[in-house]
Amino acid sequence: MRSRRLFLLTIIGLLSDLGNEIVESRTKLMKIVYLVQKEKGRIVERIVGVPEPYTFEWYLFGPFSKEVLDDLELLEEESFINIIPVEKELYIQYNFKLTDKGKKKLEIFLSKLNREDVKELKDYVKKFKNMNLRQIKQYVYRKY
Repeated sequence: MRSRRLFLLTIIGLLSDLGNEIVESRTKLMKIVYLVQKEKGRIVERIVGVPEPYTFEWYLFGPFSKEVLDDLELLEEESFINIIPVEKELYIQYNFKLTDKGKKKLEIFLSKLNREDVKELKDYVKKFKNMNLRQIKQYVYRKY
């Protein structure tokens, strides 16, 4: 597996309490990946080799990356995550859950990383976990 996808799997894993919860909203996930790259680039670089593995463009709801969407599909094809579509009143929300295979892969990967980096990344991601999409978008717009 390419390290960029391992980085994405790591973000999903940290947001889901290592696979025990569902990560809600592809849009929210995308903003968090963007923020992690922008604000924790030195850790991302140690994990992936570059501080910003994904290229983002500004779109309707802020930063957007086709590469993230492509890698989410590949993670599902490789059975590391399940993508769960949920019908809402006006749209479909895509949620994510680690599979058992994804949990094992993440556990092995995290065990090879610097513990301080993992803790810092986990604490950083945690601050966005309970924010709603509107709050995260406001944070992104104010800062970037």
